[in-house]
Amino acid sequence: MTTNTPNETRPDDGTPSPHGLAWQHLASGRAGLVAQLDKYMYEKDWPFVDVVRARRAIFNAADIKTFDYIVYNVSGPNLLLLVVTGRPTSAQVKLMKEWEHLFGEGFLAAFVFLAADTWQLVLLNDLQTPNPLAHARLLDVCLKGNRQ
Repeated sequence: MTTNTPNETRPDDGTPSPHGLAWQHLASGRAGLVAQLDKYMYEKDWPFVDVVRARRAIFNAADIKTFDYIVYNVSGPNLLLLVVTGRPTSAQVKLMKEWEHLFGEGFLAAFVFLAADTWQLVLLNDLQTPNPLAHARLLDVCLKGNRQ
């Protein structure tokens, strides 16, 4: 995997990214990343729900757009996670806004990605800032109170 340096530019406006991340340098292969994140959270013993599997069990063939995981957090808000391999699309942002609204207080929508071999996330609200990746958080830090 290649990572960019702090001197590389962001794809949105060409200014340097202070954290050395740019959307185009995230790990690719969404299906593989979802499987990796599933294994990672299972190994950490974090309480989570695989939403795709749950949807299949509950709604069977219904075409309901969902996100990937609900992660229950003992030290902060619960997370609604959608794995991305690049900048979230407007459709993904709209979807996650709807789910965050439906779940209500105590749940935050976030986009999770693998960069430099670490799981990171950007909250839905941080996408409104000029440099969303400057607000990227390590998934482990967000869930630090959960069992490890």
